[in-house]
Amino acid sequence: MYALKYPAFWLASGYTIAVLIIALSLLPGLPGPDTAGFDKIAHGLMYATLAAWFCGIYRPAKWPVLLGVFAALGGLLELAQSMTMARSAEWLDMLANLVGLGVGLALGWTLLAGWCGWIERRLGLAVPGGEADT
Repeated sequence: MYALKYPAFWLASGYTIAVLIIALSLLPGLPGPDTAGFDKIAHGLMYATLAAWFCGIYRPAKWPVLLGVFAALGGLLELAQSMTMARSAEWLDMLANLVGLGVGLALGWTLLAGWCGWIERRLGLAVPGGEADT
C-alpha cells in the first residue's frame, strides 16, 4: 500500500464503489438509454473505475491480486444474475468487465498510480516522507 495519511478513507470509498457495483448488478434493471451497447459501456466504466481507484491505493505488486478479485467479483455477479428473475447473465457483460479492468489498470500504470497520495500531497495532507509502504 502506498503511504497515505487517510488510508481508511480511501479504502472505504473503494469498498463503497464495489458495493454500488454489486447493488447495480443485482437490482432490477434501471431505466437508461435504449442505445445498443449502453450496458456494456456501463459495465466497462464501472470496472475501470474500480481498478483505477485501487491503483491509487495499492502499489503495482498488489495489482494482479486486486484484478483477480475484481474479475472474480464480475463473474460471480453474472452467475448471481442468472439466478434472478429480474436480471440475466451475459458473457458480453463479463467481457466488458474485463476490458474495463484492463483500461483501469492501464490508467493506473500510466497516469494514476498512487493518485490518492498525489491528492493528499496537493492538499497538504501527505504523510511525511510519503513513499514508504504501510
